[in-house]
Formats: sequence, structure tokens, C-alpha cells
Amino acid sequence: MPRLSHHLAWLALVIPPAASANPAWITSLASLGDSYAAGLGVGTRTHYSCSRYTGAYPYLLAARLASAGTANLTQTHHACSGLTSVQIHAQQVPHLPSSLDIILLSAGGNDAALGPVLDACIFQWRHGGTAECEAALNNSAAHIAADLPGNMDALLTALLPKLSERGRIFLPGYAAFFGEGPECDDVSWCVWPRIPASQRQNLTRARRVRMNALVHLVNVELAAAAARAGPRVRFVPWGWAVGDVAGRFCSSGVVEPAPERAETLFWEWDTAGDGDEWRVERPGDPVPKDSFEGQLGGWVAEGAGVAVARGEGEGKGDRGLRFGPVGGREVWLTAEVLGVMEGNRVGVRMGLDDFVFWFLPDSWKRVFHPRALAQRLIAEMVWKEMEGAWGEGGVAAPKVEL
Repeated sequence: MPRLSHHLAWLALVIPPAASANPAWITSLASLGDSYAAGLGVGTRTHYSCSRYTGAYPYLLAARLASAGTANLTQTHHACSGLTSVQIHAQQVPHLPSSLDIILLSAGGNDAALGPVLDACIFQWRHGGTAECEAALNNSAAHIAADLPGNMDALLTALLPKLSERGRIFLPGYAAFFGEGPECDDVSWCVWPRIPASQRQNLTRARRVRMNALVHLVNVELAAAAARAGPRVRFVPWGWAVGDVAGRFCSSGVVEPAPERAETLFWEWDTAGDGDEWRVERPGDPVPKDSFEGQLGGWVAEGAGVAVARGEGEGKGDRGLRFGPVGGREVWLTAEVLGVMEGNRVGVRMGLDDFVFWFLPDSWKRVFHPRALAQRLIAEMVWKEMEGAWGEGGVAAPKVEL
């Protein structure tokens, strides 16, 4: 099994420092898009409502440009967690300056409605079962086929006039989350321990293959949209490298859950690292309703309301609900928290204008998002693509791989 040090050595060998491209002429960089470009959970939070962090690949690339000789680089960062390409087009593009040398864009994942797949097929935040999972998978595939091509065409068409004469748009894809061996066939990450085993959704190979295929379909559409937009837009595949270094969930030889496994390149639900408190004793800070955290928090609240209505509360000093997949670290939603969450007993009152309250360890806010090494990997892949765009005068479109 690859060790973290092997990951770093692999990056150095496969993606050596660029020497042919001279970035000194680059004076402006802008980033926009969803939570992958915002760097959810990596580094220090720089923008609260958008969940933007200093460890995001756009910040890493800006620092790389500065160290490579770019002086007085103007940076504008607009990426925001939870946004679809339509929202990125409407809310971020109008705020971009003109004559940009580099535009870094992450978009498409939220168009594909992958969040409901995480809910119904993996965590079951809202107590969904097999029927809900199948519906979520079918709905995601339908959105990818029907909505994503046109949405991306419109977004890229709006971005092209923002470029300088030599400017380029770099569009990283997404990475498949799961290994496809037998390791997780009997593993469930259902968050409500009192759901009967017969109703839990296991991470079977067939289910993991299907979820990986959705990511592949998104990448195919992103690459096609980049090709339609012309040579000034460069699709950047990077997911194949995650598989090369066994960086996925359920990788060969890994017993899940394995939240502290350094080699996994995505956040698991209780991957620590920021002093998280595991026992939830009081309502947490509000998070923006439209963000990934807000959506997740709302789903957890809805599921907690169902559990309370069913009388599934348990005692641990005070009464509350156990929360978290079997085999993971225990989290308790205490009576105080449930008192705020319960609302009208059956429903859950979470909303406060554009915010929802957060009740779980902070590590839950970033599940299924790239960790620090994955953000570095994306940055390195984009840098390599920059070499192709400027150092070699343009190269053929890369092969789309998971």
C-alpha cells in the first residue's frame, strides 16, 4: 500500500517542475467555480459564506507563479461551495475583470446532483433506502446528459471574452471516489445506527462502479465542452492519478472506515486534523444554506426529525441520538441540540434566513472533497497543462480518464 511519502515522491517524478514555460508575462489570474476550487476544508478559511480556503489549488498555483518569476500578479478568487454552473455563470462571471491571463474554473459536479447520491446511496442522512438510491443515481445521469452540456457551453462562452490575447481557461475535472474491488461489499456508511441492517445501503462493488461511472460521465461532458469552446479552454484530467496511488475510498487492502488513512485523498466523515470536538453539546455556528455544508446540515436535521418522531432517541447521561456509521467515532446529538432541531416534532426547524445551524463535528462539513495532497495534485496537473498551452504552443486534448 502506498505511503504518503510515496505520494509526494510520485508527484515529483510524474509531474516534474516546469522549465520550458516562462510565466513572467502573466499578470492576472482569476478563479471561480464550486467547492473544489474553493478548497473546502484545506488550510485557513478566507471567505466564510463561500467556504473558501487557502489550500485550494488556485491559491497554490498563484504561489507557484510568484515563485517562478511572475511579479505583481493580480488575483481574484470567486469560487463558492455548492454552486452549479448556472449559478457560477450568473453570480461570479459578472464580477470578473477583463484581460485575464489565467482563468481557473471548477464546475459541473453540482449540476450532476451528486449530493443526493451521497445522501441516498451512502450516508442515508434522510433515511432513504434502495428505491431512493436508484432514483438518485438515475436522476444524476439524466442531469449530466440533459443539462450539463448546455450549461457548460453557456458558461465558457461567457468566460472567453474575459481573457487577454494570450489568456487561457483551465478546467480541471473530477476524480472517482471508490476503488472497485471487493473490500467494501459488506460495508455501510449509514449514519443512523438504529436503522435495520436490511435497510442500510452497502458499498457493494456494483454500486461503487455505478457511482464512479457518474463521475466519468461528468468528465466526458466537461472535456467535450472544452473542445467545443476551442483551444483557449483546456480540460485537465487528474482523477487517474488518484487511482494510481490508491487514494480512493475502498482501495485494495483497506478496511473501511479508515478516516485517518493518510493515503486517502478525500475527506472521510471523521478525518480529523483541526481539533474537532466529537461530542456535540450545543448548537454550532450557522452555515450558508446554499453551501455544501448547509445542504448536508439540512439533510441531517431532516433525518434527525424522522428519528425523533419514531422515538429512536437513546440515553447517554442525557437523552439524544447516536449519529455516525458503524465502526466510526461516536457522535451524539444531545437533548439540547435536538430541542433546537426538533421544531414541530416531525419536522425540523433549522432555517434562519439564508443560514442553517451546524450540529456536527467540523470534519463532516468536507466529506468527499479533496484533501490537501489532492489539491496539490490538481495544481500540479494544471501547471503541467500550462506548459502545454504556452511552453509548447498548444498540445492535443488529453485523454479523459477516471
